[in-house]
Amino acid sequence: THYSDGLLTITLRRPPLNVLNMALFDELSRVLAVAAEDASLRLLLLTGEGTKFFSAGVDIAEHEAAQVADMLAAFHGVVRRLRDFPLPTVAALNGSALGGGLELVLACDLRVAAADALLGQPEIRLGVFAPVAAILLPRLLPSALAHELLFSGGTLTADEARHYGLLNRVFPAAQFAAGLAAFVQPLCVLSRAAQMQNKRAIRAAE
Repeated sequence: THYSDGLLTITLRRPPLNVLNMALFDELSRVLAVAAEDASLRLLLLTGEGTKFFSAGVDIAEHEAAQVADMLAAFHGVVRRLRDFPLPTVAALNGSALGGGLELVLACDLRVAAADALLGQPEIRLGVFAPVAAILLPRLLPSALAHELLFSGGTLTADEARHYGLLNRVFPAAQFAAGLAAFVQPLCVLSRAAQMQNKRAIRAAE
């Protein structure tokens, strides 16, 4: 994590794919709980390390019968903390977001990406489904497209995701850091109290 001028940046660091696991979920949950009580915070940013993957999803080993219930409980706990976070959240896709990685992205309020990122829910191709995506994707995309992605396990390019409203901005990969900074900086100087009310109203209307 990194804090600067009202912005808390959380970076997924499990290169090269930034694969998610229960240890990471526990740490994310702890960080989000502490950040939610930070009176100086104005914006939360979630991104990944590297240039290829924001996250390729949850560790396949933790989908096994002996661990899957605990893994899902930990993962869904993080998703709820992101959804319920009292201030705006931004997912910054430094690379592709697949499976559980995309579900974390869907739980955020605002989403930006590098132009070479892919977004998708390939779980169905492995004989499982994505519960969070099944709930959130149809709210964020046209119904037919959301259903196609969920039922086929296909992907969208960043430009396609922007066209259909899933992303707020797409930046050329070489200018991703600069584009992201320009996007988040104006949000970091706005009224914290007003944004908290804003977030409550948005969630209540959903």
